[in-house]
Parts: sequence; C-alpha cells; structure tokens
Amino acid sequence: SLTADYDVLPKTKVALGYTFRDAVRSNAITHVALDNEMTASIRSSLTSEITGSLSYLHAVRSASAPDYSLWFNQIAADCVGTPASVTTLGCQQIPFYEAARTQDTVNGNLTGMIGEQTSFSLFGKYNNDNYHDPVAIYQASSTLPVTTNPSVGINRDYSIQAGPDLNYQFDQNDEMHFYYTFLRSYRDFRALNNQTNKAGGNYYEVGSSYDVHTVGIGGTWQADDQLKIVGDYTFSYAGQAFAQSGTWNLGFQGDPSLSTRDADNQVKLHAVYIDSNRTTLYLGYQFDSVYMSNFALVGKLVGQVLTGDVAPKYNVSTITAGVTEKF
Repeated sequence: SLTADYDVLPKTKVALGYTFRDAVRSNAITHVALDNEMTASIRSSLTSEITGSLSYLHAVRSASAPDYSLWFNQIAADCVGTPASVTTLGCQQIPFYEAARTQDTVNGNLTGMIGEQTSFSLFGKYNNDNYHDPVAIYQASSTLPVTTNPSVGINRDYSIQAGPDLNYQFDQNDEMHFYYTFLRSYRDFRALNNQTNKAGGNYYEVGSSYDVHTVGIGGTWQADDQLKIVGDYTFSYAGQAFAQSGTWNLGFQGDPSLSTRDADNQVKLHAVYIDSNRTTLYLGYQFDSVYMSNFALVGKLVGQVLTGDVAPKYNVSTITAGVTEKF
C-alpha cells in the first residue's frame, strides 16, 4: 500500500492512497483474487467552528476461473453429477467475498458548533458492490443440450447510512440530545430453477431492500446537588420489500406479498441520588413496545410456502434498583 498527504491550504489536507492485495486460497471456489484499491479524501476546517471531510474509494477485484468441485465434495446432496459435469442449483454459486467485484464507497462527515451551546454532526455513507460472476451452465445429461443462464448468487448490493446528531447544553449540568439515522441495505441475487427452456433464461431473481428509520431524543437534568435524572426515547421503524422477476419451477411466478413492517418504541428513565459521601442510590425504568409484521403465505403451489406467523406484538417493562456503598 502507498499513501500521500498534501496540505493544499493551512487547514485543508488532501490524501491519496493505493492498496494491492493478492489472496490465494486452496479450499475455495476461486483460488486466486487480485484487488486494486484506490482512495482519495479531503479534510478541511471550513470555519473556526466547523470541520468537514469527504472520502472516495474505488476497488476492482479480479478472480481466477471458478473451481466448482468444492460443491460436489462438501455439499454433494445439493448437486447431481460429477465435477466434470457441472449441473444446476447451488453448484455454481460463488461466495461474494471470493467473486470478482467492483466497489465504490463515498463517506462524508460534518461536525461543529452553532453558537456556544449547540454541537452538531452530520454524516453520510454510500457503499456499492457489483459482482462479475460467470454465466451458469446446466447439462442434465449427455443427450440434452447445454442451457446458459445469467450468473447465480449475489449480483449487486449497496448500503446507505445518513443522519444528523444535535446536542444542546443548557448549562454545565443540563443538556438535551437529538438524533436521526436512516439505514438502507439492498441485495440483488439470482437462483436457477426450472431447466425446461433449452435456450436458457431458467432463473429467478429477487431484489431485497431493508430500510430502518431511527429517531431519538434524550436529556439530562440535574435537579439539585444530590439528584440527577436522565431520560431517553427512541423510535425505530423498519420495512423490507422485495422486487421479483423470472420464474419459479414450472413457470409459476414468485409470491408478491413478501413485504414486512416492524416498529419499536423504547423509553429509558433513571435517577441517581447521592445520599452522602458514602452512599449512592440508583433507580431505573425501561419500557419496550415491539410490533412485527411477518411474511405472508404463498398460495399457488404446495412447497412454495414461507412462514406466515401471526404478527407478534409485545411490551416489556424493566425496573432496576441499586445501591453503591463506599467503605
């Protein structure tokens, strides 16, 4: 690896980097992987109170031709045939950490003060991976022609994280804190299914996205010299969605009702009371309320069923008390 920093201004620094990795594995689908990674970043004090940074990463990983014999040796129940006759199902999947891949990542952060009492930070990160696997080849027997399909396994995944964080200081002992975070995780993958189409195209594809919104507010109050009270409230809302294409076995479409919705409310409250120089009392209360909407049933084919549990909901209250005594 090689890095270089340059101060373009008294309070602004630019950094460039390059890293080369050569990974050799004996017990793997791809035995050799070469990774070329390039980075660029800038960090600057925009004002006397505000500092910002922005970075970018671009990495290209190449991989040797896949050796699918590991599937037959380790997971023979999922494959039909011999290593010399590559077949269907999981026998041609390549683990994402071994596959050829192009990766791009952008990361930004802004921190500072607004006046003398408010501190803030704003962050964001985006990561994208595109995988370059070979096409999937199926050969049922020597009498049937080879059918070619798109690659199987994960084709692409990306993630997004972003949100602000604010803290307001009323005085030396009392403060209030607020934050919001957005998280998205996306993954697109393919799997082989029916092989009746000799021209290819026998696959099923699912793009799955999972979004989480989290907002929180809390504060600290020093009631007097002996009593301090701390409270926090957090709300999280998550949703998962599926975009489906291709065909199930025998040409049936996949289930369109796979979305889920989850919500979580959490309240925390605790008090610390200094009774004397030797004795400190603690009393805390926490309340959690969770609701989940699970997968729906698939009604088209026997065996095409996902868990269809009744949507669970539960509330939990926890009380904690403690005493600290110094001798």
